[in-house]
Parts: sequence; structure tokens; C-alpha cells
Amino acid sequence: MTESNSHTLRITGECELPHSLDQEKEYKITVTGQVDAIEKKNQHDGSYEFRHKFRLLTAELIEEGGKIVKLIDKTKMSVKFRKLLEDNHAIRSLDGDSENYYKAFMKFLMSPEIIEPLLDKFQWNEKN
Repeated sequence: MTESNSHTLRITGECELPHSLDQEKEYKITVTGQVDAIEKKNQHDGSYEFRHKFRLLTAELIEEGGKIVKLIDKTKMSVKFRKLLEDNHAIRSLDGDSENYYKAFMKFLMSPEIIEPLLDKFQWNEKN
């Protein structure tokens, strides 16, 4: 007798939370992602288990009252760059808010006299 196949979903990835979550509560989270791989495992009873490896791309936390909070993917380059600047602000013990520091640095970085020489030096190909 052939048993029916089973299908499982393994979700991987991380997102930055806006605040701590309570262990005693249940939460509703919506995720967007993609299946990176499907592993076929023989159950030795005529059936197979198909394990779908799902990589998280974006997520939203639905809080009490229905408020939707977008969660930040910590692996995105823009998030890593912002974190680098925030850490730099803290390490150097600079005055003012780190968000204002970030905005001022980005404005400086995007100025033509800074960005154009960087773009001239950058050698793009698909393997970067």
C-alpha cells in the first residue's frame, strides 16, 4: 500500500524587530520569500517527504489593534551600511543624533565630487 507524500516548509532568515516580543503571546506575521531548494526524503513506506527550504525576504508583524509593522531584513546591504554608520557614530562619541549623522553622511557621499570618483574606480561585472 502506498502512503501519501508529505510536504514540509522550513523558513530561514532574520528580521530586525521594532521592540521585544512577549513569550506569553501569540503573534501574526506575514512573510514573503522564495523556495531555495526542495529536498526529497524517502520514508521507506512508498512515500516521500518533500522539504521546502523557504528563504525569508520581507516580513510584517501584525500587532494588537491591527497595526502592521514592516520588519527589516538584517542581511540587506543598505541595512548593514546604516548599521556601520551608526556604530561609527557611537565609537567616535560624536555629538547629535545618529539618524542625523546618517543623513548628513549620505548627503556627503552622494555629492558629485565624492561619488563620481568612486564610480569611476568601480569596475562592475556580474561576479561582484
